[in-house]
Amino acid sequence: MKEQLTELLKTKPEAWKAINGDGHGIYYPHFYTELGYPAEFVEKITTVEKSDGTYKGTIFGPDGNIVPEMVGVYSLNFHYAIAGVFGIDRHMDFNGRGFQAQAVRDDMRKQFGLE
Repeated sequence: MKEQLTELLKTKPEAWKAINGDGHGIYYPHFYTELGYPAEFVEKITTVEKSDGTYKGTIFGPDGNIVPEMVGVYSLNFHYAIAGVFGIDRHMDFNGRGFQAQAVRDDMRKQFGLE
């Protein structure tokens, strides 16, 4: 998987849109597959996320209305999965979801010579 993802990130700049440092969003699986991520990679991190009624736990659909649940990829899980493939673990030094995702993004960019 590492070789496949390395090739993707080296040849398709748009694939970097997914490694965006967002630790809060839920994206439809096709967001990732349309960027070129392998379906088997995306399927492993696709889950059913449920709204819980709290400020940080309520899911809004594309139309801005609250949805009870959504099949998708929790962005932080995507960042964790990428970090696992590429041996990145500095994100574990942070507490916030956004800070963790941003650490993965920054370390990936450094690893690929983009920083």
